[in-house]
Amino acid sequence: MSELTKPEQAAADRADELILFSDAMEDAGHPELARRSRLAARDVLDLARMLEAERSARRSLQARNAEWERIVLKGVYQEILREEQRIAARAAR
Repeated sequence: MSELTKPEQAAADRADELILFSDAMEDAGHPELARRSRLAARDVLDLARMLEAERSARRSLQARNAEWERIVLKGVYQEILREEQRIAARAAR
């Protein structure tokens, strides 16, 4: 996961560690606690992946919108130049 902030990455890392620790809890005779810990840790990791995917999609949309904005503004600018030329040509007559 590369799009996560440092605190988010730290939480994901702790979730990974909790999954490993859950194995030790199970070996120590606490299977229900281990199962619940694994579920909570997996939920954190799933949420981190969803957050990363959402950020990636948002950045992609922002880049695409910026490109469309550039295209539209270029067309508007060119139309303004053409209109200025028409006005100048009429004034020269």
